[in-house]
Amino acid sequence: MSAAPQPQQQQQQQMQQPQMMGNPQQPAMAAPTPMTNPVRGAAPPTPAQLVAERQQNLMTIKQLQQTLEAAQQKDIHLKALVFSVFPYV
Repeated sequence: MSAAPQPQQQQQQQMQQPQMMGNPQQPAMAAPTPMTNPVRGAAPPTPAQLVAERQQNLMTIKQLQQTLEAAQQKDIHLKALVFSVFPYV
């Protein structure tokens, strides 16, 4: 019996798949949700929680890097287009 993939596994699979630049169907980045409760007197996070949070942070960093790279490529493309139309700008 195979279980359905967990949401985190689905996100990891999506991150491992190559993404096309300018893909309008690319999901918007969701705000990260903290897994620990930093309340004074609360129990410290467990090692498993820390690992999960670290993994989420790494995925967020990877998404941000991909977004930045895509934006830079788009900027280069648009500048090249403008200079091809208006070479003396």
